[in-house]
Amino acid sequence: MTIIIRDLMVGNLRLQEIGFAEEAKGHNAIASGFQGQRQWTDFMPNGDFAEAILNSSFDWNGIRKAFMVATENDSLNAVAMLFGHLLTNTPQVFADVRTYWSPDSVKRVTGVEMTGRAKDGFLHLLNSGSASLDGSGYQSRDGKPVMKPFWEIDQTEADACLRATTWYPANREYFRGNGYSSGFLSKGDMPVTILRVNLAKGSRSGAAACRRLDDRPARRGAQNPERKNRPHLAYHVVCTQAYRQRRFHRCVFGNEQLGRQSLLVQLWPHRRRPAHPLFHA
Repeated sequence: MTIIIRDLMVGNLRLQEIGFAEEAKGHNAIASGFQGQRQWTDFMPNGDFAEAILNSSFDWNGIRKAFMVATENDSLNAVAMLFGHLLTNTPQVFADVRTYWSPDSVKRVTGVEMTGRAKDGFLHLLNSGSASLDGSGYQSRDGKPVMKPFWEIDQTEADACLRATTWYPANREYFRGNGYSSGFLSKGDMPVTILRVNLAKGSRSGAAACRRLDDRPARRGAQNPERKNRPHLAYHVVCTQAYRQRRFHRCVFGNEQLGRQSLLVQLWPHRRRPAHPLFHA
């Protein structure tokens, strides 16, 4: 599967040697995705290994430029990954925001009082598959963990990222066709940027980012359910610091709704339209 996805994206001269000249050229793709659940994964191995290796800066041929392969063929995440890659020249980690752990929740479950950078709680990001192995943090610059462009990586760092990764058997609840899922524990204090591209009904597409999640943990939202515009978890995840100080509609998320729109956008469908046949077809 890994080789097939790679060959579809960039081609393979070996295909020309065996009579597939057109296929050998590939699609010159800058991003791709694999749709697995459930049509494929109920009876075939999942795409986690293929996605993890392709999104990393190295494979069996050595160090090379990372490919952009989105889990579940998520086109918006593929675009977000492509943005991050083209802006920084680094591999990307595809992850879901699974849980926000508030300080109270952590203390209730574990008895531990959160301090330091985690004093306001933390986010649980989880996804096998398109998590580049570079995300383990076993590359360094000035003695600190970082994800680097492939031309700055040496072989010892690539080997360390691979050693830090465990290939677990796939979760049979989700992947009845079996396969492998990558698992690693990232080093702390690694600078990161979270990016998401969204399409909201009746609105233009929007992108938002949260810079350096390790330094600025998401704050817990207000608990009063009667408060009209109480902060939502996603608001803190995707809004930059500048937007947090403004009205909610300046962010992709707000008021616990995906695609919060300004009043102008909300009223736009009710505008007075000229008497023209085009508008009454």
